[in-house]
Amino acid sequence: MAGELVHGSVGTSLTQAEFEGIGLHVFNNQATGDVVYASSTTQLSRLAKGAANTVLVMGASIPAWSATLAGLTLTAPVINGSVTTTGLTLPAVTLGGTVTATGQEIDAAILDACVAKGTWTASGTWTIPAVTLGAAITLNGQNLNAGAVNMLVATTGSGKGIAVTATNDGADGAELNLYQVSASPANSDTIGRVTFQGKDSNADATGYVMIRGKIENVTHTTECGSLLIQCTVNGSWNDALTLSSAGVLAVDLGGSGSAAQVDLFDDYDDALVLKQGIQQNNRELLADMGILDRKDSGSGYMMKVQPMIRLLAGGIYQTRQMLEDTVTNLTEKIDLLENKIKLIEG
Repeated sequence: MAGELVHGSVGTSLTQAEFEGIGLHVFNNQATGDVVYASSTTQLSRLAKGAANTVLVMGASIPAWSATLAGLTLTAPVINGSVTTTGLTLPAVTLGGTVTATGQEIDAAILDACVAKGTWTASGTWTIPAVTLGAAITLNGQNLNAGAVNMLVATTGSGKGIAVTATNDGADGAELNLYQVSASPANSDTIGRVTFQGKDSNADATGYVMIRGKIENVTHTTECGSLLIQCTVNGSWNDALTLSSAGVLAVDLGGSGSAAQVDLFDDYDDALVLKQGIQQNNRELLADMGILDRKDSGSGYMMKVQPMIRLLAGGIYQTRQMLEDTVTNLTEKIDLLENKIKLIEG
């Protein structure tokens, strides 16, 4: 049988020297590097040498050459040079020195109590769980991108929130900049808003007050902006106050809930001469004068404060004495005309 240990000359008597000679004990097809092993309890056999960098491992009953070590425990090994692995699963490891990745990836790892040094460069998207910061985050001009939802900053302190501190020595303080990036800006666009929200009696989140920054004129070199303050009235947003680019302040004409606000002249003795004939046209008259403007949203009018003040200062309201003097003057002129008529007729 090939690979078995045999005598060189079968059936020949051997001397002591011949029995001890190496040439008389050979394997069939013997080669340098072959290994002898017991293939049974009565037979020695030859195992051909293995390939380079292979190790002798024990199979179920006989040894064999292998390029891998499976299921073995290595105690205090010293590994030099490069180690190439495929699908390596490591148990708990205590490092005695630095691990240099040299551009390689650590995939699906759990890093516990690590100290990060140097610069970390992310490739792809990082999904970060809850994080407790031990120091400041320096954004270095970068963005916090919340995607298509709100970025929530939660605080458990009463009266606490976001504080922006300017640490420079300049004359300008910190800035809160709301920037609407639009490829097609238009007049009346809302370019930023601040909403004051709380709960109602049903524990529903409710917006109560909103400040809007709006585009009044989008034309290049003549851009104008305006400010709108809205308040919730009976569950709906109401335009309460506007401030134009020219500084004209307008307030909701229906703010008191009374129709008397549009019948401005009805309750004043000094305006009785104006009341008759135009009582139903007061609103239209003030709109023509530029004092009232119809709201951009909802129903009703906004009253411009400064034009109304100028109207009052211009003498639309006269004192009772002035009216009485006017009536007396007219009465005297009428009496004089009547006397002249009587003279002509006589």
